[in-house]
Amino acid sequence: LWYDMVVSYLTVCYLTVKDEREQVSSMETMRTRDDIGYEVKKLDNLFSRRINSFTEHSDLKDVTRMHAWIIGFLYRNRNRDIFQRDVEAEFQVARSTATNVLQLMVRKGYIIKEPVDYDDRLKKLILTDKGMQVEALIQRNIGEIEARLSSSITAEEKAEFLRIIRKLKASLE
Repeated sequence: LWYDMVVSYLTVCYLTVKDEREQVSSMETMRTRDDIGYEVKKLDNLFSRRINSFTEHSDLKDVTRMHAWIIGFLYRNRNRDIFQRDVEAEFQVARSTATNVLQLMVRKGYIIKEPVDYDDRLKKLILTDKGMQVEALIQRNIGEIEARLSSSITAEEKAEFLRIIRKLKASLE
């Protein structure tokens, strides 16, 4: 869960920092920067590499990170109706982006869109059996990454990190 928060934050923050700051001219200067967005971007790169190492040798090689986030979101909310607008709000993406991603997920067999009885315009998003299997693999991999991360910091440090990252995220929303 906090990985999602970090990635959401880094996307906004890094792009903002990149646009607002002048280019760094030397590698030495880059290594000593204390910019939050810069460090978050580096952390995201490490996350990406670790996640990619899991997916390269598994049944997850065709699952993008966005697909994984949406699959997890649908799984966590499987007891209520979830619609495209909920995905847009949860991941702060444009309607066109959500449409394209969800259409691809339907084609890949991870989800289906099913009409609801109370509004002909709405179609709820439902994980298929394949989507549920992908979710199980994702959770196993996330569990391994979380265990590794949690073993390197104390519970107090983790709580402080989460408090700070949430505060920073709120300041950008």
